[in-house]
Amino acid sequence: MLSRLFGTQNSNTEPPVVSGVNGMDLKHIGMSPQNFLTTSDRALLSDMYEYAQQQGADLQNVDQLAYALGTYRQSNDGRSMSSFNGGNSFDLEGHQLTVSFNEKDAATAARILNGDAINSTKLDQGFLRYTLDPGYGALSNTSDFEFMEQMVIKFSDVGAKQMSLPSKFSTFSYRVINESAVFTASKQILNPNPASTFKPQIINDNGKWIVLDPSVLEDNLFEQALTQQKMKLTTSQNEMIVNTLFANDHKVSKNSQLFDVLKLLSIPGTTKKP
Repeated sequence: MLSRLFGTQNSNTEPPVVSGVNGMDLKHIGMSPQNFLTTSDRALLSDMYEYAQQQGADLQNVDQLAYALGTYRQSNDGRSMSSFNGGNSFDLEGHQLTVSFNEKDAATAARILNGDAINSTKLDQGFLRYTLDPGYGALSNTSDFEFMEQMVIKFSDVGAKQMSLPSKFSTFSYRVINESAVFTASKQILNPNPASTFKPQIINDNGKWIVLDPSVLEDNLFEQALTQQKMKLTTSQNEMIVNTLFANDHKVSKNSQLFDVLKLLSIPGTTKKP
């Protein structure tokens, strides 16, 4: 577990557990999600690695599950995230958007959530209910739901009934988000379009990233807020962190799920209208 998640065999150099209460602020957002795994998370993942290795499974399956769990911990057990299906997601035409799992993932999610194992599994139930909610998990989780299902069962009171892992897990494949997320656009078009009035909190000004103060944005026009913040921030720790995160990409980075969704919507067949 140590070598897979932290690149060390020495328990004395294992990173301490970092609280996710402020996990999404600029001081912590660049940290590896694995650092936010709790002591019990790490113990369980260690058992998962051992079991997967015994079963001849590709350990990347456990890696991805650990990453998903760590991301959940980093976001303060999901409290810092908002659901895509919360009514605030729109395309550029003003259609309200919702997202669901494809048929295969939806069936697996239902089996996990409605099965007996979830009541006694060692894998955090809050994490399972969060990541198996399409509003949260459809656009972020890249771990294989069927492998997750196997781990939920194995490390539960009914795990003794599970004899072995299916052979398909001997090779690893990512859960591809733009294949597994299905978008639905409303018939109604809102005017004015909420997407057209979006106020980014991080913008690129001539190659220099500026982090806007959300409290300033509340009461000021975007241009005024930008001017004020440029006067406050010259070369700050915040800017250096953002530059590192976004690698000086000159595109506007919108601090919301809408940016990724619009990117996905350019792929034919991923959006449907009822």
